[in-house]
Amino acid sequence: MASAGTSRWRERAAGQPVMAFDGYNGGDPVIDLEAFARLTERGEVRFVILSNTRKQRDFDRWVRTHGVAVDPSHWRSLPTEPRRAITLYDLKPV
Repeated sequence: MASAGTSRWRERAAGQPVMAFDGYNGGDPVIDLEAFARLTERGEVRFVILSNTRKQRDFDRWVRTHGVAVDPSHWRSLPTEPRRAITLYDLKPV
């Protein structure tokens, strides 16, 4: 998740832990990209939700390179809103 504010409701809905990679307001990463990559390699992080409207950073590029976009029909319950367009990526190690 980009920020703690957006991840809070997702954690409640999923009943699973959620990490806000970019910290509380979306501009202060809680871990560096290398540490995040190690978490995915160990299977401790599986899914990432990215905004399709924000400026891409190294984290976004890494997720898009190493993850697979999940078909929205498998996880979305409502149609996409253009101003809140998001994509779910599966980072399951191969």
